[in-house]
Amino acid sequence: MIGTFDEAKVGKYILSLMKEIAPNIYANEAIESAKPPYAVFELVDVPQGEGTKSTFTLEVNIWDNKGSKITDILKLKKDIQDFFHKKQCNQKDFFVKFELDIGFGVPQADSQLRNRQLNFECTYYSK
Repeated sequence: MIGTFDEAKVGKYILSLMKEIAPNIYANEAIESAKPPYAVFELVDVPQGEGTKSTFTLEVNIWDNKGSKITDILKLKKDIQDFFHKKQCNQKDFFVKFELDIGFGVPQADSQLRNRQLNFECTYYSK
């Protein structure tokens, strides 16, 4: 599909990259048996329609519970951040580059949960 953003293909590719970092990273929703710390990512502000250049946000939420060491969630956050910041990927059908936009802690109603979020601004070019 030349000239169109293929969300499924890009999402699958990003998941394969995430699995290089850690096995406990999931697309859109974690499995019920996921052991913390784990991460869930989704593509936000996905482009609609035609065009060879598009931008979107890769939002990564890293979850942990307060029963574990704080260093566990921070290590996974750093691994993801270091892996994706300024990363450029040239594939057969597309090229995508990642740039860290912001990272922050997200307050939770459940005081036993920890959540850190990373947002990467992504530029996508279809071939």
